[in-house]
Amino acid sequence: MGVNLSIAQKIVIQQGDLTDMDVDAIVNAANNDLQLGGGVAGAIRRKGGAAIQQECDAIGSIPIGSAAVTTGGNLKARHVIHAASMSLGGRTTAETLRRSTLYSLHLAAEHGLRSIAFPAVGTGIAGFPLDECAEIMLHEAVAHLAGKTSIEKIFFVLFDEAAKKEFNAAWREMRARGEVDAKATQTASGKIIPGRDKSISGDPMPLRGQPDPHETSRTKSGAGKTRQSPPGRNK
Repeated sequence: MGVNLSIAQKIVIQQGDLTDMDVDAIVNAANNDLQLGGGVAGAIRRKGGAAIQQECDAIGSIPIGSAAVTTGGNLKARHVIHAASMSLGGRTTAETLRRSTLYSLHLAAEHGLRSIAFPAVGTGIAGFPLDECAEIMLHEAVAHLAGKTSIEKIFFVLFDEAAKKEFNAAWREMRARGEVDAKATQTASGKIIPGRDKSISGDPMPLRGQPDPHETSRTKSGAGKTRQSPPGRNK
């Protein structure tokens, strides 16, 4: 059923409580130490229960710009994907936001998830501008949906009306520029966006030591093996 939806129909912008979303995964605006403190992370910890932090502690620190997945604990969501756009007490940048968004989408697809809900990552205590956040996250969502993926619905669940307006404004501008239709045309014609792999099949990404999703490949010397990296765009 999802294959018949256009890219525009697969993206939903709404105001609401992220922790109430009944989806395969919600995304936590995380620090790379995976400590659930305030903001979105605190809300997830309070509603999801202690199990989520315990799983995060077992994973440990991850690279800034990557992501890790845990169960959803007591949440309606089956999983929480922790998008590490900053260090603990640090700031989110455009690059770490872009990379952690991309990583979260790839991680969801690697696990065969069909629905995912994002907050406005990095715009709280991490201090990233809301308008830039909207543009970056929507761009990555559209680019991901233009490739082969299990994801059928991407929600952006915003805390207040102001955030919803910023995301809607960015979305209208993208559509007016023809970016969304262009990606849809590429998908329908079987073309692959430059820098993206033709598929994202394979074993689920490990929770620790994940490769950089923007590298085309990574080879380990000695007894190691070559692993194709997750799909991404080389800069």
